[in-house]
Parts: sequence; C-alpha cells; structure tokens
Amino acid sequence: MEATKNTLRKMPTDRLIEYLKEDNRYVSRAVEYAFEILQQERGLYFSDAALFSIQTLLPTHTIA
Repeated sequence: MEATKNTLRKMPTDRLIEYLKEDNRYVSRAVEYAFEILQQERGLYFSDAALFSIQTLLPTHTIA
C-alpha cells in the first residue's frame, strides 16, 4: 500500500520521526513525505548530519 501525504499528516510528530530512522521498514516515498511534513509544515530543524542520514534512505537524494 502506498503511503499518502494526507495520511502521514495525521500522524504525531514522534511517529513521523520514526520514518527517518535508518532501520525503518517504510518505502522511500513515505520517508520523503514524512521529512517534508516535519521540515516544511511542522518547522523541525535538521542538522547537516541528520540531513545526510536521511538522504541515504532516499534513492534519488532529493533533499537540499
């Protein structure tokens, strides 16, 4: 089942953070959506090291 951004928006912040961990079981699209929601909509700041770690979870490395 493909994750939708609207479904992820309903989740609490701590649950979305789980999507960004290295040992997660989520598809890359869900990881990307979780990151976007946390950063753009909930205003979370990610260090350079955290951004690098998240990038490794995404096949296209779309995080700038």
